[in-house]
Amino acid sequence: MNILGSDHLLTAIEAGANSQAVRRLTASTVAVSCVMLGFIVALVGYRGAMSEKVLYGVSLGGTQYGGTSLDQLRDSIALRAAAIEQASLTIEHSSVVTSLNELGVHVNVDAAVQDVLSAGREGSVGQQLSDSFSMLASPRMVAWQFEATDATMPELSAALSGYVQASTDAHFQLVGDSLSIQPDVIGTAVDVPATLYQMETTYLRGVPTVLRVALVPSIAAITTTDLEALRPQATALIDQSVELAVNDKHLVATRSDLLSWIRPTRDAKEVELALDDSLIRTWVSDATASIGKRPVDRQVLASGAVVSEGRAGQAVDASATAVQVKTALASLNQKPVVIPAVVTTIEPITKVVAADTTAGLYEGKYVEVDLSGQMLYQYEGHNLIASYRVSTGKSSTPTPIGIYTINSGKSPRAYSASFGLYLPSWMPFIGSSYGLHALPEWPGGYKEGESHLGIPVSHGCVRLSTAAAATVYSWADVGTTVVIHR
Repeated sequence: MNILGSDHLLTAIEAGANSQAVRRLTASTVAVSCVMLGFIVALVGYRGAMSEKVLYGVSLGGTQYGGTSLDQLRDSIALRAAAIEQASLTIEHSSVVTSLNELGVHVNVDAAVQDVLSAGREGSVGQQLSDSFSMLASPRMVAWQFEATDATMPELSAALSGYVQASTDAHFQLVGDSLSIQPDVIGTAVDVPATLYQMETTYLRGVPTVLRVALVPSIAAITTTDLEALRPQATALIDQSVELAVNDKHLVATRSDLLSWIRPTRDAKEVELALDDSLIRTWVSDATASIGKRPVDRQVLASGAVVSEGRAGQAVDASATAVQVKTALASLNQKPVVIPAVVTTIEPITKVVAADTTAGLYEGKYVEVDLSGQMLYQYEGHNLIASYRVSTGKSSTPTPIGIYTINSGKSPRAYSASFGLYLPSWMPFIGSSYGLHALPEWPGGYKEGESHLGIPVSHGCVRLSTAAAATVYSWADVGTTVVIHR
């Protein structure tokens, strides 16, 4: 046997076998490639056919929307959103039954439509094809998007009043002569963004019956630690001696006054002490309220003849004075500081009065009521201070004519049990039956209008406008004479 020839034969057989294996592998690869190409072509065709529809496998709140057109999608989501907003909900940890609409929470319909329509269409073409395939096998759930309004926080806080508590800032206080600190208190507040996030998860598969609310600690803006660092500065401020000089009077600001003007404020991360302009201004205004002088009107006749020259008034300019007080405090001068108040002059106004006056009937203060003219005149000796239109008694209940005096029953707000109404600025001149007073007020808040002034419609009293009655009330002492005539 030819051994060499046998080797050649074996080699030829092996080569043929390898060639067949290659052909089989190539055929298999081509088949797989054709299948994959066909699948890709099918997916591309599927996506083209679904370009104006929702891809299959997309759901929103438990409802499948695959194959839905854009118009149908918007209508369906809008209806479901309205139902969700109106559905009854019990807020957890409470017995409060409400709805999202009552809480000021609304569904973002536009965002829901966009999210459902764009599901599976994100990223590159390859990624989109991959997402389309995976959604056919495993559906994609789209979450609702909820939006809060300004009413959401207070409504949720009210519903959870037993759990929500506002934080309390630390503040300075005087204990005897010592400046101490009332510690801050950490509260609990509703976390609206976290609550909305929880809602998106809860509403993923349907509409729940219980609303979970996220609560977070509410940290005070001003803490005890903040004030401890500011205690030396606060002590220096209230240890100052501040006096306000008005004419010949000196008004002293107490340590409590000074402390009440101090306001710790936070700027970014820093806390500093500031002086509250409005509180200083209020103190100046209150402290000097009784010091100013009212102007007395200048009285002239229609001819121009002067009945009374009147006099100028005087008032403290609270705003300008407060600026001076604040400037003095800011200097931290430990010596007593006397601050002159800024005083302004109030010029009298000129009023034309009737010619037939009774000026000088008495030396001091007195009131004249002219029933015929329905007028009240306010005098100081020969000087006519002011005149006012009034309403006196009607014919069936006339105002008594005579000379009387305002008695001790004078009251800023008397109550008439006979008529069931209030009589502001009450100045009785015959027992408690007749008096001067402002237009009456009923318990329900109704007040007689000024249109009745000048017309005799009262039950015998002399009615003035609210402003005129207040002026006469503060001016007329008990014992002031009241002259009533026709």
